[in-house]
Amino acid sequence: MKQWYYGRADQQSGPVDEFTLRGKIAAGEVTADSLVWCDGMGDWQPLADVPDLQQPLADGIYAPPGTSPSPGLGGYTMGYQPPTCGLAIASMVCGISAVVMLMCYGLGALVGIPAVICGHMAMRKIREAPYAMAGRGMAIAGLITGYSAMALMLVGVIFFIVLISQNFGSF
Repeated sequence: MKQWYYGRADQQSGPVDEFTLRGKIAAGEVTADSLVWCDGMGDWQPLADVPDLQQPLADGIYAPPGTSPSPGLGGYTMGYQPPTCGLAIASMVCGISAVVMLMCYGLGALVGIPAVICGHMAMRKIREAPYAMAGRGMAIAGLITGYSAMALMLVGVIFFIVLISQNFGSF
């Protein structure tokens, strides 16, 4: 397999095999304007101009998401799985915890607020990431459960205040 070199931040890196280079491309470490070179190439070229790195590998082990499966693997391909945003995971966990705390202790807003904050930060990070990032569904789940727990807690507090004022308002 070819050994590749790539230029990043005015520094040459490598050699790396093609699998490793494709992983760096998928993770956004090597971009379309990064210079790459391997034996047989005349000069360093931008990644966008290198046709060998624009297609799946010939043996079908790696295929970018959305490409057709390789017949050599029985219709199964291993595509790149983008990293999941940690804030999205935190948002979902906090949102679920907020609902549980609301039902058990009536204190859903204590964890609902971080769920909402993490959810909005995750959505922004996913939207503005220079590479594909997973976790949008988890961030949305965290937002929904966080807002719901806070709203239900607010309704409970209002109900409690009305109940208290009716019972003790006649003194």
